[in-house]
Amino acid sequence: MRLYIENKNTGEKTHLRLTAKSRKELASSIGDFVFVVDGKQYHVMEVKAEQGADSATVAALVGGFVGALGGPAGVVLGSAIGAIIGSGQVNQEKKEVESFNGSSA
Repeated sequence: MRLYIENKNTGEKTHLRLTAKSRKELASSIGDFVFVVDGKQYHVMEVKAEQGADSATVAALVGGFVGALGGPAGVVLGSAIGAIIGSGQVNQEKKEVESFNGSSA
């Protein structure tokens, strides 16, 4: 899950190098409800979460590794394992994103 704010003038996303499960946790981590990015002031309620690309990457790597070890049968098995792992991670991350975006400070 990646946290970001949108530039108030351009709408451009700026990803934050922070992690939190809720906006309240984010405020606690920052030490305040208000923070500054690129000279502009933001409130933790303006922070949004989105799914990252990491889940699919990890699943592909696991599937590829298993496939490389097992030849043709390993490719099939690795693909299945990768799909199962990836699906579970994507669903979990989706829940985390929804939880963060629905949280209050």
